[in-house]
Amino acid sequence: MIITNQTIRIEHKAGEDKYGETIYDPPVEYQARVTDKIEEVKNQLGKEVISNMHFLLKGLVKVGYDDKITYINENGDVFTRLPLSYEPKRGLDGKTVYTKVYC
Repeated sequence: MIITNQTIRIEHKAGEDKYGETIYDPPVEYQARVTDKIEEVKNQLGKEVISNMHFLLKGLVKVGYDDKITYINENGDVFTRLPLSYEPKRGLDGKTVYTKVYC
C-alpha cells in the first residue's frame, strides 16, 4: 500500500506557439508520494542523469518528457520540474500498481 498524502500538478504539453514556446494544457492534480532523494537514473536517451526528487502516483498515469510537474512542499516552496524518467510499476497480475516519475 502506498500512502499518497501530497498533491502534485501535471501540465501536459499541448504544442508550441508560433515562436516555438511550449503551450500546456490546464493542470491536473494527482495525489502522490513525494520523496526527496538523489538518484542516478537513465533518461529517454539512455544518458545517466541525476534525479533529486521522485513521485509515486497510484495506477497508470500518463506522463511525457515535455510535461511540467509542480509540487509545493510543507514550507510553501514551489518545485517545478520536467520528468527525467518514468516507469510503470506492475503487480504480480501484470497490471500497473503505480507510476514512478523521476525529476
